[in-house]
Amino acid sequence: MSFDVINYALNKKMIANVLAPRQWIEPTLLNGWVNNSSSEYPVSYMKDSLGFVHIRGTVKDGTPNATIFTLPVGYRPAKNVLFVGGWGNSARPVYIYSNGDVRCECTDQTSLTINCYFTTY
Repeated sequence: MSFDVINYALNKKMIANVLAPRQWIEPTLLNGWVNNSSSEYPVSYMKDSLGFVHIRGTVKDGTPNATIFTLPVGYRPAKNVLFVGGWGNSARPVYIYSNGDVRCECTDQTSLTINCYFTTY
């Protein structure tokens, strides 16, 4: 077998792995938080083939400034990360802590949309 054939086969396998669909996981929501509606994505997370963790979805009605859910080991960032989430008609900081806690610095229970990704290293 030539080098080109082996290289082609390896590249084809790597591309297929990168493009393979990943399963979204719905976490247990905490502190009164619930998914917003059936017309929006439920809060869920996944790790892609490059090691990035993605979080998406919309929640509502939870306790302000309390943990929304906790990511399991293997899906947590190495350091705390901060993202902006959609909060009603404005934006609020969403923190993802290295212990896996995901929380929003918010003052009321309006719906919160999260759409972010980060690395675990």
